[in-house]
Formats: sequence, structure tokens, C-alpha cells
Amino acid sequence: MMVASALVSVMAVGLFSIGLKSQGFGEHSRTATEARELAKAKLEEVVAAGIDTLKTQPGTLFQVDTNYSNRGFPIIRQPSIIWHTPNGAVATSTNGTYAEVHATILFWSPLFKNMVTNDYAMIIQ
Repeated sequence: MMVASALVSVMAVGLFSIGLKSQGFGEHSRTATEARELAKAKLEEVVAAGIDTLKTQPGTLFQVDTNYSNRGFPIIRQPSIIWHTPNGAVATSTNGTYAEVHATILFWSPLFKNMVTNDYAMIIQ
């Protein structure tokens, strides 16, 4: 009877730990999806502004902002822009012909217990 109780206890602890890990995977996936959607929204906002606006008044388009996931975890968006000449060399906004826009996303992962960084990019001509 004691051996059976010990086996049931070990199995219960194992199932509980699997459940906790599964919950962590779910939370990580949910937060990563929210972060990806925020990055996409920022890239679409920059594209909608157009390349002429980026050259003359990039101001508010490239401010760092913080949103929060539906569970209250911080999601930080850091947009940036890199100008290029026609041959692909890095340039300034005055002599660049196309722009590489990045949205770097930092979000808290309940699974890994630290901040995770993802970078999304888009070319604007």
C-alpha cells in the first residue's frame, strides 16, 4: 500500500510540473503573438506615412513606446530606420533612395523568466 501511495505521489508531482510548464508555453506563445502584432502595426504605420514623410519629418514615428499584454506583461517597441543608396550601401536620409525600417520588440516571457527580443524589418521605397 505504501509503495502504491509513493508511486501515485510521484506521478501527481510529475503531472503537476508538466501542467505548469505547459501553462508557461501557452503564456509565452500568447505574449509573443501580441508582440508580433504590435510590431506589424508599427511597421504598417511607418509604411502608411510614406517615404517622403520619413525623409522630412520622422519624429513621432520612431518613438519607443510600451504596451502591455492581456496578462499585464510589458511589450516595448523600438522602431528604427536605416537609409540605403541604390547599391545597398548605408546612407543618410538626404541621399538614401530606400529605407529599411525595423521594429524591435522586447517582451517578458513567463516561460523563460526574462525579456525576449525579436526584430522585424520592412523595406520602403
